[in-house]
Amino acid sequence: MNFEISPLSGLLRPTKVPAPTGNWTDAGLIVPDLSVTATHLGLVRTGQSSPWFDEYVKQYLTSADYFAPLVAAGLPADPASVINSLLLVHPREVYLSVLTALNHAAHHPELAEAYRGRFLARLTPAMADHISQVMDGKVDGNKHALLARQPVLRAMRTVLTFRRPEGAPPSESIMAMVPRMDPELSGMLLVHLTAAQQKSQRIAGEPMFGGLPESLAMEMVANGLFHSSEQPDALLARTRMLWETYGSQIDLERLKVRARPLDLLRQATGLDFDDIAALTFAYHGYIRAHQPGLSPAVNAFAGIPVSRETVETYLASFASTVDELAGKLDASPGSWQMLPIQEGPLLRVGEALLVLDEQYLIERATQGLYWFVHEHERKLDGKRGMTRWNNAYASMVERRVEDQLRRMAPQLLGGGRTFFTEENLQAAFPGKKNADAGIDYGDLVLLAEVVTTQVSLPARENADVIAYGKDIDKFFVKKARQLDETAANLTRDPQPADSPLRKPAQRILPVAVRGGQFPVNPVTRQHIDAAIKGARLLNYRRPALPVFPFAPVDLGELEMCETLHETHGRSLPELIRQWQASGDYARSSFRNFLIKTYTEEGFPRPADMRAALAQTLSLIAARLGTTWTPPDVAATWHPAPSPSNG
Repeated sequence: MNFEISPLSGLLRPTKVPAPTGNWTDAGLIVPDLSVTATHLGLVRTGQSSPWFDEYVKQYLTSADYFAPLVAAGLPADPASVINSLLLVHPREVYLSVLTALNHAAHHPELAEAYRGRFLARLTPAMADHISQVMDGKVDGNKHALLARQPVLRAMRTVLTFRRPEGAPPSESIMAMVPRMDPELSGMLLVHLTAAQQKSQRIAGEPMFGGLPESLAMEMVANGLFHSSEQPDALLARTRMLWETYGSQIDLERLKVRARPLDLLRQATGLDFDDIAALTFAYHGYIRAHQPGLSPAVNAFAGIPVSRETVETYLASFASTVDELAGKLDASPGSWQMLPIQEGPLLRVGEALLVLDEQYLIERATQGLYWFVHEHERKLDGKRGMTRWNNAYASMVERRVEDQLRRMAPQLLGGGRTFFTEENLQAAFPGKKNADAGIDYGDLVLLAEVVTTQVSLPARENADVIAYGKDIDKFFVKKARQLDETAANLTRDPQPADSPLRKPAQRILPVAVRGGQFPVNPVTRQHIDAAIKGARLLNYRRPALPVFPFAPVDLGELEMCETLHETHGRSLPELIRQWQASGDYARSSFRNFLIKTYTEEGFPRPADMRAALAQTLSLIAARLGTTWTPPDVAATWHPAPSPSNG
């Protein structure tokens, strides 16, 4: 047994700082509002600087930034050796509690700042001054974030999968040797040591992908996938509309689906959507209100007027025990392999819960509901059942997008339509590939294709370049083919009698609306454009073709455009063309451009989202038996930017 913790004493102040108070079972239930802040990024800086890069890409603090003096004093240079020693200092459950609190702080800059003060207070003045200069960018010119989500989650994995060596001294005797190594400081050091290990390997002479070495390009793609997130209120409102409003409209007979989506969800989980929303909101609200020095654990049953049977059913789908999660994480050694925590973001210890990751929790209860039904239908009817559900979900999303586009279409004096659907196009161009929807603006025609494909697990977790290439093809190239053929048909002169256009389109604006997650940033945009160019589609077909560049847009961005249309009369083509013509953000996501350009105008939610959110929050309050009143859902919406790599 190798125990090498003692040189750390040169890092610490001689006075002991109190450890966090509270225990695993005494936490009550708090139900705060749904206010959120932008995710605190932890990305490694590469490439040239730009306004976009400086705003959305950050570098996180690692042990390598401050351990050199301690290595000189005798501490092992290998982080793994120090990690193994630290893991003997406190019990596993203590570390998990601390890391849960640190991961919460990684999501919220104001809390990270509080933990910065607590961390520096534990260090000698010289060490604290050095680390402050590193974090403030005075050492290498780059600011360093104290905490980032990825290394905190990987530190959790390290704690969960650690096997205490036989003959190792008990924690009490080790703590007597290093009395100032309280749980919070030990947890912070574990995070920084883990961060120092998160480095992908570069291979000499490796292939280039999108202008970067293949391994670096895929590392940045995986990073973007990991950091993609949306606000809880938007996810709750959209999920209700998709499953309830549009799920009630799909053609069950044509799609050959067994039942309505909410019924399928109940069969798959044993729960109503409102049960899932209420319990998720309660546990998410507890960790959202957490402050440094308090226990992040919450009693799963206390203070919740929901039957124990319902709570147990919920936990069966959303929580893991320590041993269950450890077993799954053993098989997930990669830096981006987060699926076990993503699927079970709650950790259960008896009747206590830790919300390991608040973003994963809200996503599992909204976007992740798709997967509960997907797996249930696959078990019942194999690939056929799974495919039928996929088609049903795609129909739900398409109906949602069609409604949004229809509302944003210009109104013609004296009647007439400017919005048209795939069915309208099929009547005019039978046997052809036709886009899902379009809008005739006179001087241009906007064509939209909806894609609900999910990013493959190998691309998301293993940074697999082959799987990622297939995802690019499914997400964008396949849809570009649909748009390309429709564009060719609508620019023909003359137009057939049944055409939705009175005359050939002067210009085409092709848009792909994503119903699933896919990071759009300068790296992925280069890959997308290269794939479309290689296939010679749209504006790459021939120079004179009147087609604007391809525009990848997601559901949240479309909602932001709808608010700008409702409140300021901005048209969708106007917003997209401004984005495509912007110097600093043309290669970034549409979301980042809209936030940067229109923040002062504000983003009140679209009317249907306001109604869906008000309904959902009112039902949550009723389920939880509170007198809490939902906040004013018409208040200005501040969407979080989409994290991007550079």
